[in-house]
Formats: sequence, structure tokens, C-alpha cells
Amino acid sequence: MLLKQKLFAGFFILALAAQLACATSFNMFWDSSDSMMYFQSDVVASPHVSAPSYVCAGQPVTVNFTSSSSWNTQSLSAGTASDAVLRSSLSAAPAPANNYAVTWLSPSQSNALYTYVNPTYLTPRFFVWSPTNQWGTFMGGQGISPQENNVGIYYECPNGILHYFGQDGGDNCVPAPTQSKNFLAYSALFCNAKANIQVSNGGPSYSDDFYGSQITKTVTLPLGTYTINSQLAVQRCMASARSDGTFNTKTGYVYIQDSFQPSFSAPTTTVIVENPFVCAIAATNGQYSPPNPTPGSTVSFSFDLNNPGNRPLTINSGQITLSSGSIFQNLQITSPSYPITVPQGGSVHITGTVLVPVGTSPGSYPLNLNINSQTSSADCSGSVKTCNVPAAFIVNINVGSGNTYSCSIGLNPSTIIGPGSSTATATCLVNGVAGACANSITWGTTFGSITPIQPSPFTSATLSAPQVASSTPGTVTASYSVGSTPVQCSAAFTVQPPSVGPQPDYIPVLSTQTAIVGQPFVAPIITRNQGTAACGNVSQTDSAFNGNQFASFTVQPLGIGAQQSDTHTFTCPTTPGNYTLAANVDSTNQCAESNEGNNYATVQIRCITAPPPTGATNCTLSSNHGVDYQPSEQGIFTATCTNFTGQTASCPSLGWSSGKGSMNPTSTPPAAQPQSTFTAGSSQGAGTVVASAANFSCSSPVNIVNNPYGNMNLTCDFENHPAPAVFFPGETDNARAFCQNSPDCPPLAWSNNLVGTTLQYANTPEGASPILNLFSVSPTAPAPQSGGVTVRCANPSQCNATCTAALNISQIPNRLDCSLVNHSTGGLFTINDWSYVRGRCSIDGVTITACPRLNWMSPRTYPSSGTLTGSAFSPNPTLQSVDPLTNFSITNGVKGERGYIDALSASPIVPGLRCNATIGVNVTDIGPDYQIVVLTVSNPIPKLHDTVRLTIWTQNTGNQNATGASITQTVVAPSDCTPDRYSVPGLHVGEIDKHTAYTYTCTCETPGRHIVTATANADRNIFETNYDNNARSTVFYCATNYTLSCVDYV
Repeated sequence: MLLKQKLFAGFFILALAAQLACATSFNMFWDSSDSMMYFQSDVVASPHVSAPSYVCAGQPVTVNFTSSSSWNTQSLSAGTASDAVLRSSLSAAPAPANNYAVTWLSPSQSNALYTYVNPTYLTPRFFVWSPTNQWGTFMGGQGISPQENNVGIYYECPNGILHYFGQDGGDNCVPAPTQSKNFLAYSALFCNAKANIQVSNGGPSYSDDFYGSQITKTVTLPLGTYTINSQLAVQRCMASARSDGTFNTKTGYVYIQDSFQPSFSAPTTTVIVENPFVCAIAATNGQYSPPNPTPGSTVSFSFDLNNPGNRPLTINSGQITLSSGSIFQNLQITSPSYPITVPQGGSVHITGTVLVPVGTSPGSYPLNLNINSQTSSADCSGSVKTCNVPAAFIVNINVGSGNTYSCSIGLNPSTIIGPGSSTATATCLVNGVAGACANSITWGTTFGSITPIQPSPFTSATLSAPQVASSTPGTVTASYSVGSTPVQCSAAFTVQPPSVGPQPDYIPVLSTQTAIVGQPFVAPIITRNQGTAACGNVSQTDSAFNGNQFASFTVQPLGIGAQQSDTHTFTCPTTPGNYTLAANVDSTNQCAESNEGNNYATVQIRCITAPPPTGATNCTLSSNHGVDYQPSEQGIFTATCTNFTGQTASCPSLGWSSGKGSMNPTSTPPAAQPQSTFTAGSSQGAGTVVASAANFSCSSPVNIVNNPYGNMNLTCDFENHPAPAVFFPGETDNARAFCQNSPDCPPLAWSNNLVGTTLQYANTPEGASPILNLFSVSPTAPAPQSGGVTVRCANPSQCNATCTAALNISQIPNRLDCSLVNHSTGGLFTINDWSYVRGRCSIDGVTITACPRLNWMSPRTYPSSGTLTGSAFSPNPTLQSVDPLTNFSITNGVKGERGYIDALSASPIVPGLRCNATIGVNVTDIGPDYQIVVLTVSNPIPKLHDTVRLTIWTQNTGNQNATGASITQTVVAPSDCTPDRYSVPGLHVGEIDKHTAYTYTCTCETPGRHIVTATANADRNIFETNYDNNARSTVFYCATNYTLSCVDYV
């Protein structure tokens, strides 16, 4: 009885690249009603592709593809019909002991097996092993050994013990070797697959049959970065199962799985193709000064260091040296500072100095330098290279003849406070270079005296100067001789009188009055310090009337502008007339004053026989202001008059005056308490305001001090909102007032003219600059609106400065659009490139508003995360404004990197606002790139004298449109046919020029292989980013007794 079986196969694929478990399964049934046999399997493959990481341009790249693979049987059961042991069960060995090799077939083997097993494409194929092994015979005919077509073996002994083939050193049951095993089962897996290899960035792709071994490809790639992807793609799998037992004939089944086509991806690898490093550094444009340097002098030189090579170069400290045998000394490189970077294809201007040694003979001498450098980036070999120029010729320096002698004098100090001294030091120069003074120096001076300091040659001397009353200039000289050559030099000095600091200045203040003959009267006597410093000593003021009445007063120490008022009662003589009242302050000289000549003063006292019964005879002044005034400051003075009895009386007509300012009015009519306004003048110092009647007068002191705010300027702004200031509703900031040309700020008045805004203070007191005042915009303030915060001096008599900090209140945006400004290549940037980037804020993209403070960024998306190499924004962040603009630049970028430009709001008022659409950035070469993308011949194997027609397609594969025509040239070798040239119009990006060339007539004097080469842009009329990919070749054969070889198909 034949064994009826059902075969179920499940293949579970492990996706190694993503490291995620994925499953692919299929079902194949022989008889769906019989589940006595069950088969389940896993297939695992691990493809791998390898290539060198760096390759020099023009060198071949070897790509190797390999893959391991295996399958295992996880469970198996089998049984027979009525006379079989239905309960019997066979199980696979535990993993990994049951891993078996996949048998990889060629497409022809797979097709042959497919046709042999299932010619009708409908059912599995059943085979009989005995007496003829049909399956083994067929597989052997396909070159597949028994070890490959019978892989897994499982069996069960009658005693129920489960065994696996080879487990006990054989396939017999133990411990009873004579007992036969009940069942024996074999299984195998046959698949065919393709090894797919793809080289990115315009590289080739391959698809080869996989036989379980290494696949090697060799390709030559242009400059660039390439990613190699590969996969093992299964085309078809077939599974076989064989049951062999004592109760059955040997039977076998093979099941086909056409739909089972999983693919296994290998991890990618990257290849970078670079040009090898070229050392070609050169020095040009050498110059030096002075034109004819003399021995012992320093020569300044400059030159341009050019790098026409293909890598940036770095020169470290000490790598520029004088060449061996150079006559020059003391080489110094003054600019630029080390390390010096010479960019690829660029130059650096270098300056330095050398010394011409003393004793150098006149003549022309070459300045040769050793310039050593190294690449700042590795070349295609992966190592840092050095570039050494042993003797870079800079310039010929013409050294003059003879020596020049000179000297110089240093004075310490050059300003002398007399009496005092200074030290003079002479320096002797030979050709401008300091040297030893070999001859004695003779010193002289036009003022004071000078004494040489021992020992000879007296290079130093002491200059002595007397005390002077005013600044006095002088000149010191040094002279000596070198042989018959006289040498002299001089230096100027100044003698100043001793400096005088701030000092007090005491003066007496007296008032005229009228008294009765023979009667006493009270005289006010004031001692005032109008100087610039206080006197810390107690002093004395003496007073005398009519030369025979005296009084003395003890005066306490007086500060700047302070005064002490005293009174004394004197008696008028019995004879009417005018008598002198005198006062002498600091009579005992207790205070060292700036002016000792103003300590004495006198006034006249009028003694009369009978006074008016009620008329005023004396007056006093009072003021609503203190003694100190700043220029233009005002105070109101009030006169109070009294009669002889000391009672208040109406004042007569008074005249008002002051030597320190102006009075308004200058005269007042009779009144009880007349007033006049004093306006301080610009002349600083102490003075008085005087009110004068016909027979008496009174005065009050005033002191004009500097007005620190007289020349003050005001400027205004906001602390965190630079001009032109833009605010959003809900924002606050400090408004600032800066007081210039003054030590501090005076009292200030503040105001603003915008609706919904407030200032913390309407007035601020005197204080240090700047003065801050919190400005707030209400969240409900209307927008947009414009205005400003205005600041002015609160006291117009102090200053009239004013300023306004302008501002705009803008609506809060909900959209930010970012764009490049006038960048002709859009998001394509070269390695050193830049563009302005603009932010435009709006409400729903319709109403333009101001933008908040924006932080700009340039994330990189390829080849990895991070920031685009060499990218920067200036400024960053951009200020809160209507039209924020920043400069985006890429300096020394990396070709092939990709990323984007984005901006994010830095304002808490507008959180989360960012570019509505980011700006893509691709760092690459920019320009056209012409290639021959199609080159075919109409007949690849013509006969002698047959014609051949070519089809040529020229395409612009670059990223920029081309303008102007170019030439596509076709050449055949051997040159049996005439070369062809035709014009191709300027091609846009991706555009193809399709051309069917002329008909070739080939004499084929030497029959055989002919190579046809077409070159796009042959004359290089179009600037391209890559000229190395312009040519393409194909072949045709003159087929007369010509035997093709394998090389013809490479």
C-alpha cells in the first residue's frame, strides 16, 4: 500500500538588517484528508557585502558578496494506512543539531527539477525508490549528490525510543540490533536565488545567480561617495520528503514553492572615491623693505603662499625656516599667526622679518625659506600627508654699503616738578640697530644743570631743575664722535611748578546801614569760605569801626561754601558823617588759602542827627533757594526792612544787583516785602545778591557751581527690544534713559502715547545712568499701533534734553514662512556658499505681522544626525522684527551632506512657532554634468563593407541647466571610419538629446573588434561638475573568420 502523505512547509525569514523577526510561509498538500505527515522548516540567510572604505580616483573597486544559509526541520510525523502503526510519531532533533545546508541550484537546474517534478504545474510528484531509485537517478543527472538530496534522517525503534541518524554511530535500533526500525524519513531543500548588488550615486547594479559561494565585482567609479546595497533574493524553493520503512515501499514526494520568494538584505557599506593628495605649494609676489638695507638692520618681507593642490594645508609653528646657508638671521613670521591654513586652490599672504648681520658685504642675497606643511584632511589612502618645499625662493635682498650712526635719549621722567630731577639715558645706534656706545658722551641742557653718571662712556646723566613759577620747557643733548663722524641727539623736557590742590578761601561780608549820632547800632559781620576746600582749623575774624572801636570773633572750621554770621554793637560818633566799618578774616593765618589778598573788606556806616520817625533804616534778604546755584537756575529773594527801633517797616525803593547773575526786576517800588528773581550766570564762584536803598543796603550770599546737566544729552531705548522695537500684547521690558556728558541723570519725566500701555513711573529721581522704567503692554492692547516712550528733563532750568524710544505693537502671528533670498541654485549649496534667509510672520498666511525673536538651526539628515558641517547663521538669534533676516553660510562643508534650515520662536508670548516648511539643503557640486547615457550600434556583428548606424543619447545629469551649445564627438578604433562631431544645444537638468549618427562604412582591412567611443561636451564648452564621466564605449565586430572570446562580453 502506498503511503498517502500531506506536506506542510513554513519558512520563517529573519530580517537581519532591521533586526526584526519576520515570517513567510507556504502550504503544499498532497491529500488534504490525510494529516499523518507534517513538515515544518525555517530558512535563514545572512548576506554580506564588503568593499574598501577609501579608493583613489582611477583605481578599481572590488565588491565581494557572500552569504551563509541553512534550514532546519522542527517537527515531522508520518504514518501508513490500515496496517501501519498509526500512533507512530517522528520529531526533529533539537536546534541547532538539526540545521542543514540549503542546496542552491542554478536557474537551469531549478527549471529542470521543476519540469521533471511537476510537468503539468498542478500537483506534486511521487517517486518510487525501489527497485529503481528514480529520484536519485534524476538528481545525479543534475550534478546533485545523494548527500545533498537526502539531508535529514529520523527514525523510531519498536520500543518507542526516538533516535536520529548518526546518534548511536549507525542507523540501527539499540539495544536490540536485530530489531528493525519502524520508519525512516529523509528531507532536503532546493532553492535558486539572485545576488543583487546596487552602487548608489549613479554606480552600476548587478544581479547574479547565487550558488552559495562568493561573488566578486570590479568597478571603476568617479569621484564621490557611494553606498553599496545588496540582497539575496530567492527565486523559487522546492522541498522533498521521503518515507522508508519495513512495512512500505520506499516512496518520495517533492513539492514546489514558486510563490516563496523572500529577500535577505545585507548591511550597507560606503565607499569614498577621492583624488590622491598632490603637493604643489608655491611662493609668489615677494617684496621687501627698506629698498637697500644696511648691515645690522631689520628687513620686512612679504609673499603669497599658493596652494594649487587638492587638499587644505596646515603650517604649524616652526615649520617655516631659513634655508641652509642663508646669510640672514632671526627669522620672524609676523602674520598670520600659527597655525597657518592655506585653503585648497587658495593662497595666504605672509609677512615677516629677518636681520641683516653686521659686517655683511654689499650685494644681492636670496631669501630662501623651507616651508613644511601637512594636509588638514586625509587623502584616499586614509593617512595624513606632508608637503615639504625645501627651498621656496621669496626675493633677492640688495644689501647697501657703509654704516650710519645715530643716537636717541630717553628721559625718566620727561616732566619735572621743580625743584626736581630726571635721569637721561643715551642709546647708540649703528644702521638703526642699538649697540654698545664705544665713545664718551658729552651732555648739555638749555635749562637747569646736567651731571654725567660714572663710569665712562657716560651713557646716563642726572638732569636737575629749579623751582619755577610757571611751566618752563628745556632740551637735553648728548654728543659724541665715531672717528671723524660727529653724532648728536636731543630730547625735550618740561619743568612745572608744584601742583596746587583745592584750597579754602575766606572772605568777609559786610552791610551798609544808617545810625543816629551818639547812639549804638548792631553791625552784622559774616565770615564765608568761597574756596574749593574746607579749612579744618578754628580761625579768628577781627572787626573795627572808625579806627577806635574793635571786636574779635572765633570762627569754627568752615566747609566749602559755608559761612558764620556774627554781630557786634558799635556806637556812632557825635558828629554826623560817614564812618568806616572794617573786617579781617583769618587774621591769625590758621587756614592756607588759595587767595590771601581778599581777607580784608570795608563798608561805610552813615551817622545822622535824627532819623525819620517810622522810616526804614536797615534791611535783610531771604531766599527760597539755597546758596548754591547751577547756571541758569533761579531763586526768589525777599527784602525785609526795619527802622531804628528794630521794628518792621515798609521798604523804600530798592535797586537789585548781583555780580553772579541777573535780577528781575532790577528795581522795586516802595513795598512791605519787595521781591526780585535771581538767575544764576555761567561764571562759577561765590558772590552776593544786593538790595540797595538811598541810605542803606543788605546782601545775601550766592555761589555758582557747575551745572552737571548743562550739556547733557538723552538717548532712549528698550533693554531687550533693540530698535526698531517691536512688542506683542502681553510683553514687558525696561525702557532705558541714557544720560550722556554728565556724571548722573537729573530728575526725569516719562510719558507714552500708546493705548493699553503703562509706565511704572511718571517721574524718576536723580540717579546713575541708565535710568530704568518698566514699560508694559496689556494683553488686550489693540494691535497694530505705533508710538513711543518719551523722556525729558523734569526741571527745565537744569536741562532741556529729550528723547523718544519708538516702538510698534504687532499682532501675534500664528504662521512663520522661511525662504532663501536670491539664491540662484535654491537648496543646492557648494562647499563654500552662503545665502540670506528670511522669516515672514503672518496671521493665517494673510496678514503680515512682526516675527518674535527666532533661533535658527541647520540639522543634518544624511549621512547621520547632527548639524550640517561648517554651517552658521549670522545673526543668530534674529531680533523681534517685521522682516528678520540672517546670513546662512557653509564654510568648508562636506559634499554629500543633506539637511534643512529651520527656525523656532524664542519668545514665551509666541511659543512653538517655527518654519511652516523647512528649507532643504544639499551640499554638492553645482552645475551641469553631461553624460552619454545610450550608445548602441544597429548591427553588432556586420560583415565586411557593411554599414553600421549609431544611436547616441546625450543627457544633462547635473543639477543646473546648461546654456550654449556643446560638441558630442564619436571616434572608432581601429580608425576604419571617419570621426564624427555634431552640435548639442544647451540641455536643461535631465534633458536628453537623442541623435542617430551618420552611417559608418568600414573597410575592415583588419577584421575583428572595433571600439566606438562617444564623448559628450568634447571641447568642454560647457562648464561641468564632472568631466570624468563624459565618455561611453561599445563594440562591433567585422565578422570574417573572427572567433569571439570571453573578453568581448566584458
